[in-house]
Amino acid sequence: MNNKASKENNDCVHAEVDCVSRLKKSEKINPISLVVFRTNNQGTKLLNAKPCINCIKTINFTLKSKNYRLKKLCYSDENGEICVLC
Repeated sequence: MNNKASKENNDCVHAEVDCVSRLKKSEKINPISLVVFRTNNQGTKLLNAKPCINCIKTINFTLKSKNYRLKKLCYSDENGEICVLC
């Protein structure tokens, strides 16, 4: 999936938000882990993919409304390392 996905109303949405918005509503609370990474054009190096504060808020709100709980959020940083939130 691309870094940004286009919505019908021509707004841009980050891929991590697009991902959780596509989840179907669950009948029971389900914990999920989300992994976000970005690479250079050659696919040989990890780049910074830390979700912005607005994305984190939107992800949490969307997951709660669909009966999910964010267990772990992993992302690549500017040093090519995988970092964990939550």
